[in-house]
Amino acid sequence: MIPGKLIQIDSGPFGRVWGVNRLHNIFCRTKISWYRPQGHGWLRVPGRLRHVSVGDYGAWGCNAKYQIFFRRGITKQRPNGKWFKFYQNFETFSLKVKSLNKYLQF
Repeated sequence: MIPGKLIQIDSGPFGRVWGVNRLHNIFCRTKISWYRPQGHGWLRVPGRLRHVSVGDYGAWGCNAKYQIFFRRGITKQRPNGKWFKFYQNFETFSLKVKSLNKYLQF
């Protein structure tokens, strides 16, 4: 059970499902597989966002100040990695462009 219920959710490749609740806490669905597509449980991801989008290379998020963050090094089992501030002053977004990775030199 997620406190505050999810107000926004996104799914990406490799069984990635992330969402944010009304308190702007970030969660990802765990143990999604071919045999269990519904997964099992939610894992709290550090940070606070108002919008999240997951793609091929990581997760993107926008906080309450409209600053954009990118989290790389995630897997479907473990969303470890680190948030990097990317840009600011966007309201909402959805990113599914593979070619953008060449511009991200972290």
